[in-house]
Amino acid sequence: MNMAFTILAAAAFSVVSVSTAWAQGSLPAEAPGRATAPRGTALLGSRPVLPETDAGLACCAGLSHVLLSTILLQDSPNPNLKLPKGKTTYNFTSVVFITCPVAVCTLEIEAMVQAGQNKTAGNLWYICADIDDKSISPTCPYQGTLPTNGSFVAGHYAWSTSLKKGMHTVSPNAFVTAPAGLASYHLAYRLYKP
Repeated sequence: MNMAFTILAAAAFSVVSVSTAWAQGSLPAEAPGRATAPRGTALLGSRPVLPETDAGLACCAGLSHVLLSTILLQDSPNPNLKLPKGKTTYNFTSVVFITCPVAVCTLEIEAMVQAGQNKTAGNLWYICADIDDKSISPTCPYQGTLPTNGSFVAGHYAWSTSLKKGMHTVSPNAFVTAPAGLASYHLAYRLYKP
């Protein structure tokens, strides 16, 4: 499947680029700024000023934020992505490079992922993301157990964290306790400055 990139709007400075890193967390050798990836549809855009308030989060409680950029990744792989081993974390799409241009930024991650093709009772699963090749903290919550009849369920995840000035990598991933599959997904990464 070919991947099409659409640039919706250009920011005054380059804050985001998408590159080609695939399963199991390997980082690409090419320089940041290349816009290629093996699957999914990436939409890269920016709005100059949009105040946002994140309540209840240690990184950004009560602060007004200005949206710097948004990256959207989505795909409905056919055939579905296989998660062949249990108790394994799988990166299921491209590593995204995000650059914080100020001393501290807030990164918001939101994901909707369909999981299924399961035959094991009690198969727990979650969706998550690694920042700079490290698992996020606190750990990602389980979405629940997958149905055993092979059908799919959708899970949703939203999380925010602080990033220091500089370039960072974000890798979306899924975890299952027994073999399963992933179908459609939609990911949104939003970078804010205070």
